[in-house]
Amino acid sequence: MKSLAEYVNDLRNEVSNIERFTRGGRDVFLADVLVQYGVAFAYVNIAEILKRIDPLVLAQLPEVNWRRLILFRDFLAHNYDRVNLTLVWEAVEQLPELKAAIESLAKKVEDLTDDT
Repeated sequence: MKSLAEYVNDLRNEVSNIERFTRGGRDVFLADVLVQYGVAFAYVNIAEILKRIDPLVLAQLPEVNWRRLILFRDFLAHNYDRVNLTLVWEAVEQLPELKAAIESLAKKVEDLTDDT
């Protein structure tokens, strides 16, 4: 089992992947199925990581609806034929808030590590 710090690093990597995949903007995202798959898979991974983090830890960062992200993963994974790319792009547009929350979580983990 990974440590909380490792999970946070994994979250950072997935956010970085989404940033890289969507660098071309909305039009490229909507036109390129590879970009769509990359973004969707990164969100699936983010939710899988979140499922492995203690909910009490995530509750310390209420600015993100963690449950909604997990449900988004479930929708992407189980409803491939009904995915609305506009909704996926809306998630991309909210990525800065997610990234900020992950950085807050990283800071909390660093503070805990420094105290030991």
